[in-house]
Order: sequence, then structure tokens, then C-alpha cells
Amino acid sequence: NDIPVSTLRRELSRKPEIAYNLHPTKFEKLVGSILKDHFDCEVKHIGRSHDGGIDLILIRSNTDIVIQVKRRKSAIATEGVAVIRDLIGAMAIKDKRQGIFVTTANKFSREAQKAVAAVVNNKKVDKIELIDYSKLINILQLVRNKTERPWEKLIDLS
Repeated sequence: NDIPVSTLRRELSRKPEIAYNLHPTKFEKLVGSILKDHFDCEVKHIGRSHDGGIDLILIRSNTDIVIQVKRRKSAIATEGVAVIRDLIGAMAIKDKRQGIFVTTANKFSREAQKAVAAVVNNKKVDKIELIDYSKLINILQLVRNKTERPWEKLIDLS
């Protein structure tokens, strides 16, 4: 659990399967780091036992976006509607209009997707983004490409 997040990010881009063995708190911090760079904003880690269904808060343009992170032990997992309802409830309790659910599961159930569509269509929330594991890895690759400095490959500074 004492491996730096920057090291984990590099390893994760090479070996995505390592996430399934990470401690859930370390995975939350890793997701926070990836989203911080992707959205170019501040991300606060607040996850712990009895966190009320919110692990991270992304602060973008003076808007708080609540994030729930789930690290599953298997790639062959489907995120069900219950955890999405938990996020919707946490958003209602905290009076937040935007949320993100990030998981190592490979997909979200149809019922989970319908629950999100229903609360958005009924104007209960503005947006809930569902990020499955392949989408998270794609975001990580985009962030890596964005932060790399290609000119360093052309100039040998050693």
C-alpha cells in the first residue's frame, strides 16, 4: 500500500490486471490521480469506511463532482443497479448534481444504466458518468500521452 501513485500509474498502463489486487483505498487514490490530470482540476480523496458512498470529490469550475470508486477482484464483473442507487442517494443527501462512478468491472448492468438515465431525464441530477475499466484505462492512456513531452525523445540530455 506504500507504492507511489505515479509508479502505479506507469505499471497500470503496462499491466492493467494489477488493479484487481490493489487495496481499495490505493485504487481510489490512483483513480483520483488519473481524473485530476484528465480533467485538469483538483481531486480530494475522502473515501474511508462509512464514507456515505463518496470516495473522491472532483472540483472543476467551482462545481463539486462526487465520485464513487469500486475495485472488483475480477475483470468479469458487472456493476449492478444497487451501487448506482447508492451513488444517487449519496448525491441527493449531499445535494450534488453531478457524479461519476468508476469501476474495475467490465460493464454496467442494463438496470444500472436505466437508473442513471431516469434520474437525469427526471432532472434529479445533471449528469452521472459511468466509467468501466476499459474506459478508465483509455483515460489513463490519454493522460499519459498528454503529459509526455515528445521532444525529450529527440534530444539526448544524458
